[in-house]
This record gives sequence, C-alpha cells and structure tokens, in this order.
Amino acid sequence: MGTAATCFAGIDVSKDTLDCCLLLPGRKAQEAAFSNDPKGHAALAAWADWHAAGAAVHFCLEATGPYSEAVATDLAAAGPVVSVVNPTRIKYAALARGRGNKTDKADARLIATYAERERPPAWHPPAPEVRELQGPVRAGS
Repeated sequence: MGTAATCFAGIDVSKDTLDCCLLLPGRKAQEAAFSNDPKGHAALAAWADWHAAGAAVHFCLEATGPYSEAVATDLAAAGPVVSVVNPTRIKYAALARGRGNKTDKADARLIATYAERERPPAWHPPAPEVRELQGPVRAGS
C-alpha cells in the first residue's frame, strides 16, 4: 500500500464533539461530526473505514489535553496511524495559506490538509503506568 492509497482524516476536537474531514484521493472530501465519547470514537473509525474503501486512513488531530487523548487512544488501539500535533503548527499552516476564518468544519479540513502535506509522525499512547502517574497531576490542574 503506497502513500497514494492513503486517506487523511483531520479531526477538530472539542469537549463534546469531533468534527472530521476525510480527504479521499481522487474523490470529494467527506465531512461528519461525532460525539467525543467511546461510542462516537467507534463511529468515527467505522465511518472513515467505510469511506476509505480499503485504503489506509491516517488520522490527525491537535493536542488538546484530555479532550484529544481519549479519541487518539481509541483510534490508535484500532490500528490506523494517528498523529497528535501541536496546535501551533496547525495555526501557522493556516496563516501561511491566508486562512483566518475559523469554524470547526474548516479546522477539520485544515488539519486533514496539514496531515496530507506534512505526514506527521505516528503518535503512541503513553504506557498505562505513565498514564496512572499523570492522573493525579492532571486532576489537580
């Protein structure tokens, strides 16, 4: 499977919602929104797989702390490549292209385009013992 067969999914993460844009080589991009909970994460993965029609899917989202960690972990556990990117990189990619208007839908497309162009590295969830240690620190924040 070459890079030409890869679809890129940009996910704009908020507390309750995941706005997604899936770039499909040679076809019209698909957009959808899902709940930011385990059921929504599973629905997002199934939706992307269905539209990708056998092609690999590379998911990309901004690092937004607890809101992005759960979906990134669930998607990575299902097998596809997941990249979690510093939001500043996405912001400057948008500014470089003259895009100043921000909507969740536009952000999802921008993240997908960024992933397609930059091919960010795969993210891997922290080991369970590291997450256990992070729990009390994050809870106190």
